[in-house]
Amino acid sequence: MPEGAEKEEMKDLYRRLIVHIRNSIDRSQGNAIMLKELVFSFFLHIQGIHRWRPMKFSDIIRVEPNTKACSRFFGERFSSILECPHITDSTIESLRNETTSPESPAYQKLLSYVGKATFMTDMDKIRPGKLTPYNESFNNIRIKYCPKQSYFPIKSFEIRTMLAVLHWNTMQRAELCGERRISEVIQVFSKSKQTKVMKIKKEPTKMEWKKRVVESARRKKEEQGMGDPVNDSQVNPDEESELLFDDVQALLDFMEAENNMEDSEE
Repeated sequence: MPEGAEKEEMKDLYRRLIVHIRNSIDRSQGNAIMLKELVFSFFLHIQGIHRWRPMKFSDIIRVEPNTKACSRFFGERFSSILECPHITDSTIESLRNETTSPESPAYQKLLSYVGKATFMTDMDKIRPGKLTPYNESFNNIRIKYCPKQSYFPIKSFEIRTMLAVLHWNTMQRAELCGERRISEVIQVFSKSKQTKVMKIKKEPTKMEWKKRVVESARRKKEEQGMGDPVNDSQVNPDEESELLFDDVQALLDFMEAENNMEDSEE
């Protein structure tokens, strides 16, 4: 398969996996065993396998010799989930049935990420209904980079959203590391709750990445010289895959982070 086609296949599988994980979180309703089985059933569905017998993941999900998967993966089994949800649930719409060979680099690359020990451990902690506050918190940051009253071309919107993601991730990492201390507690009136609430303010987070982005852009422009920016299409497929999968890991990291923008009632 040509390199460009492999990259597109990887992107497509990644997007399908993101949707599958979100649906699996809702469907499992806090059952960690069911969640793991639902998530890994993705690798059967995209092969065209929609029903299977109780067995170990590794007995039906092919792992190539060069694909790294943790020891826990080889010990996990399908026991409660023995068919794709769409088999019995007619409400599942717009299901995609394109198949992918388990021998393809994209399939094995995605499996190596989901088969990591950290990923599987994080799935034990996921519970439904915990993502909404984080989505709202992220959107509060995103509109600072992409104001609602302004129009942005698609490419500009993508870049601004990426900057918002960098900002958000930096805040979450600082929160997890205990670097954001409470600086002030004030009383404010909440329009939504129609009562006074205590608002917690925390120390600002150091955004060192902003300086690195500017310096990197300056160096690249100096190397290029006069003219419009050059579109660098020579992206290393492995590096791109790592960046794409950061979004999946971020989904799981939400479960561990505290919502630092939450109000507490008086």
